Amino acid sequence: MPRHGGAIVIPEMPVPGSSLCVFSEPVNGTLMTVMAAGDHPD
Repeated sequence: MPRHGGAIVIPEMPVPGSSLCVFSEPVNGTLMTVMAAGDHPD
């Protein structure tokens, strides 16, 4: 669990041309998606 209380819902995973992960933010549990541009390192 991240140190500020959020929870990872879907760990980092590759998608075509980038990678993404989903987490719930710690205050009200809103789901957030983070997408990183570029190739995912294998």
